[in-house]
Amino acid sequence: MRRLMLVLVLLLNLPVLAQDDDTLTVIEEGVQLVIHVDETDTVQEVVQVILQRAEELELDDVRVQIIGEDTIQMQFPGLDRLSTDALNTLTRRGLLELVDFRGIEQDLTGERINTSAQVARGIVDLDAAYQPFTGQPFLTILTSEAFESVRVVQGTTLNTWNILFTIRQQDQERFRDFTRRHIGEKLAIVLDGEVITAPTIHETLQDSGLISANFDFNEANNLAIQLRFGELPSNITVISTDTYQTLGFGN
Repeated sequence: MRRLMLVLVLLLNLPVLAQDDDTLTVIEEGVQLVIHVDETDTVQEVVQVILQRAEELELDDVRVQIIGEDTIQMQFPGLDRLSTDALNTLTRRGLLELVDFRGIEQDLTGERINTSAQVARGIVDLDAAYQPFTGQPFLTILTSEAFESVRVVQGTTLNTWNILFTIRQQDQERFRDFTRRHIGEKLAIVLDGEVITAPTIHETLQDSGLISANFDFNEANNLAIQLRFGELPSNITVISTDTYQTLGFGN
């Protein structure tokens, strides 16, 4: 009788053990970013640039899935959210321009303007300003495509940081000639159509320059990351940023 009872107890316990092994649990959590790419032939290049930016932000093990012709899904495991700064660094187009601001007396910092480089890329902002004397887009002297290197350097005041850039050899003559001919006039720094700063040219610049706009370290570093890997080749739209969970069987 005792043997029978022992066998029954063991048999009753077996299904419980099997059920524990088959419990559906969360094996991974993270953030999922879905974006739409305007120009479908640039999808692969968009992915490459965003992955390079993600690596600089120390976002590891990013998984990418291309859905259809114009949608990219990216998963960032281990995150519970993407900060606004990180999201902007990953998805902002990152077109930085050095723009001719001769004769512009008013402070346009923070204002949006149309430039020749934007127009060449098919970007026209109907609410943005044009050159007031000509009615045409502001003239772009160089874009960040001409930058050979970019690094963050400390400013002259506490907790301010600047961006030091060097110009590749084939664009140095244009940069040098413009600054030589326009000492005492303004050269604006414009990011994605927004005027960041418009300093006065004090001397001929040969092969480097400094972007100084009272950045804190994160602002300067995030901008440097975008400049280091180049602009996105297409406008993109963030469709969603949500958390995700991957389920699996385990104890």
